[in-house]
Amino acid sequence: MEENPTKTYDAKEKTKGYAEETKDKTKEKARDKAYDVKEKTKNKVEETKVRAKEYAEDSNERAEDMAHGFKENAQDVAEKTIETVKDAWETAKSTIQKVTVTEAVVGSGEEAERARDDADKGGEDLSKKAKENWKDDDDDLKGL
Repeated sequence: MEENPTKTYDAKEKTKGYAEETKDKTKEKARDKAYDVKEKTKNKVEETKVRAKEYAEDSNERAEDMAHGFKENAQDVAEKTIETVKDAWETAKSTIQKVTVTEAVVGSGEEAERARDDADKGGEDLSKKAKENWKDDDDDLKGL
């Protein structure tokens, strides 16, 4: 049985046509897929930018809150220090007045010596109290 050359040619041309059509469809699908991937990538990049910006803003707010807290703690320590200095000054002033009065009343001699010793002890107590207050202030600063 002999085949008709025209049929063979037609079949060959038809196959060639299908091949071209398939090739074109494949190229189109690849182009569409590439476009989809490109769009998804752009969207992911944009989402990442937005999240990064939000994170930066949140971090900035947290930093500002921390700075405000540090400032408040520093102000509290400063106020405590001022109060400690005022208390120390008042105590010193009172001690000096007592010593002056004691010396004026007691005079000199053994009683005056005891009065001076009492005044010295008061000064030591004052120094000790001031050191304790400074230690408390230092402990407060460590919390910052």
